[in-house]
Amino acid sequence: MNHILIGICIFYRWWVRPIFRERNEKGAFRNIFTHMKTKDPEMFFKYTRMLPDQFDSILCLLKPKLLKHSRREYLSPALKLAMTLKFLAHGGSFQSLSWEFRVGHSTVSKVIFETCTAIWDTMQPIYLKSPTEQEWINISHQFSNRWNFPHTLGAIDGKHVHIQCPLNSGSLYYNYKNHFSIILLACCDADYKFIWADIGAYGSEHDASVFRRSQMGKQLDEGSVQLPKVDQLPSSNVEMPYFFVGDEAFPLKPYLMRPYPGRQLTEQKFQLQIITSKTCHRK
Repeated sequence: MNHILIGICIFYRWWVRPIFRERNEKGAFRNIFTHMKTKDPEMFFKYTRMLPDQFDSILCLLKPKLLKHSRREYLSPALKLAMTLKFLAHGGSFQSLSWEFRVGHSTVSKVIFETCTAIWDTMQPIYLKSPTEQEWINISHQFSNRWNFPHTLGAIDGKHVHIQCPLNSGSLYYNYKNHFSIILLACCDADYKFIWADIGAYGSEHDASVFRRSQMGKQLDEGSVQLPKVDQLPSSNVEMPYFFVGDEAFPLKPYLMRPYPGRQLTEQKFQLQIITSKTCHRK
């Protein structure tokens, strides 16, 4: 008899757990998020890393992609965005978000993935679109005025994003810093704003190989990027191509400048290289 009762209980599991039925009355979106948004902008900024008006603007852009109806449970686009921003701003586990927002654990995972995808698909063409030739020139003027580095189109570098080791991945994600990561490779303008980004390469990879295989790296090698034509340096008759700057991890290219390696190089030899380079250039 007990086995029958247990079987019936398993068969008729909760369609929605009781704790999740109280989402609209006791969940974080209603009691914490909405309160901060309307009455405490400073705390709202700490919670989401943005101002209430910025949240509303982003929500307006994403709403068509986040507006989905479900017979099982309906989550508003505002709640989906709030939950995703909380995760992106502070991290934490999906389980803790499930308890906080009173949403199923598997639903949290699905919502965050879908919302991040919607953010990229909607906002990438607006804020990370490929610059025109004139926009590249404007960026170079910013570098010249702010950093006294003319003809620079952007600064490129990689950043390791710490992750848990994915199942059955071996050492693919294990980096030289002795932890597991994926690589964020990005190009920034003179004001530290992203112009381009490539995300998701294995942590064990080198920045140069990630750049070479990236869309931007391929387009630069193919010459399909609308870079400005060779032009004279300011207050000079010397012609110079426009270029990006990177650290020693990147190769020297006509469109990519890197510092002198400097390894096992005395100051006297370093100065001699500079003098020789200048002499050859004048000739």
